[in-house]
Amino acid sequence: MLAEEYVRKLRGTLRKLPLNWNDAELRGWQWSLAGGSWRRAIVVAHRHLETLSLLSLRTVQSAVQGLLDSHKMALRPTDIFVLLSYERLMDAKAVQEQLPAVAAAGGGWLKNVRALLVLYDGQRAALFGTPGDDQDAQRVVRVLLGR
Repeated sequence: MLAEEYVRKLRGTLRKLPLNWNDAELRGWQWSLAGGSWRRAIVVAHRHLETLSLLSLRTVQSAVQGLLDSHKMALRPTDIFVLLSYERLMDAKAVQEQLPAVAAAGGGWLKNVRALLVLYDGQRAALFGTPGDDQDAQRVVRVLLGR
């Protein structure tokens, strides 16, 4: 329950960033925000899992691919931040080996859509993927990592 409460607060903090946020209805995600500026689009999608395992990570990977596919025609560079909170971790080594593959997902017609994964276990957050040097993406990363 601690992870879900923290993520709720994160959503409020994200909304305070000057990125013209709108609620986005994305199937399979508990909540999502879409925003950005004229030069970059940013999507933050959250899903909470009681147990993060290799099997549940595969379903998340499919959902991330769905997000990437839905933005494949984007003309602006698009960063999709996947915020995954969980209570318990099973098969830690196997999950750890698969995390870079989820974060390495990208695509789009112009190859300008990328996914970044933020894991939160109730105590700490970890980022998988590189946000680049865009200031808006950097601000979102700082909020998601609690900095």
